[in-house]
Amino acid sequence: MPSNFSMTSLKLDKELTRQIIVQVAPQYIELLRELQSNNKWVRLPDKFEDIFKRWRLDSYVIVFDDEKHISNCLGLFLMGQEGYKKFNDEIAALPIEEQQHFASEWLRDLLDESTWSWMEGLFPNTPEKEMIAKERFEALSPDDKTEALKRGAWFWHLFFGWFYQYLSVMLHGEKLTSLVAKAKSGDLDAFVKAVHIEPRLLDSHPFFKARFESARNKEAVDKSERNFLMRIGTSLAKRGGPGRISYPGLYVTFTILEIAGWLDGGFTHEEILDLCDEAGLDRWQNRIEDVNYLTKRLSEYRKRIKRS
Repeated sequence: MPSNFSMTSLKLDKELTRQIIVQVAPQYIELLRELQSNNKWVRLPDKFEDIFKRWRLDSYVIVFDDEKHISNCLGLFLMGQEGYKKFNDEIAALPIEEQQHFASEWLRDLLDESTWSWMEGLFPNTPEKEMIAKERFEALSPDDKTEALKRGAWFWHLFFGWFYQYLSVMLHGEKLTSLVAKAKSGDLDAFVKAVHIEPRLLDSHPFFKARFESARNKEAVDKSERNFLMRIGTSLAKRGGPGRISYPGLYVTFTILEIAGWLDGGFTHEEILDLCDEAGLDRWQNRIEDVNYLTKRLSEYRKRIKRS
């Protein structure tokens, strides 16, 4: 993975942020609502568990070691490995004050319809669309198939990396990358919160797996370790965790805007309302009949994050 530069250091282009919300937020909303209605907190709905199996994604949790790993997945998905290396090389040669403009222009050139029509093939929601996606893939040359599979893998690292970042902010008021960093520094509260958000950390992240096994080996003789394991068990056993999110669709939109740096002053409330409509968000379910209602929901969101 290219490491000279990280897109985390730059503010996402406003148009890119809009397209991400329109294309990705509906999938997150579907995921949250299924988790909420089925109380399946540890296990994802079958559609998404199948994605983990087919793409062998369990080890993706290492992206939470550093936020730049997630943003690099965005660059690798959009540009491919060679393209992202070229991007890194060119932007590294520029003065810092010119890098934001360069990155925004580069990304804007990438955001044509082909980028998003290709991505839609990752979310076929009918048998007909699934068949079309398969036919398009089979029509590719061997080299293009290899590239498509690589980009698909980067996309799913990005998709789930973002999802759990957003979920962590919505439930705990803090990014999962922050919780993981604190946990690795010895913060047991952060450890418990992190595995509550993404239980795969216990099985697939080297630090979390080793720390968990260490506690299990010592629990018979160490009361503090036994209490630590009980806290983890209680956290994983909590039912209806996503149900704590009163307005999942709207909160996903707010959180994406916040993490992208556009929630405060980037989009007017009228523009956010239009964005919700474009993403197919159910206004009635989220009680956003007009701009005044959206402003009220945003105020509630901020209070929730502050309390968390």
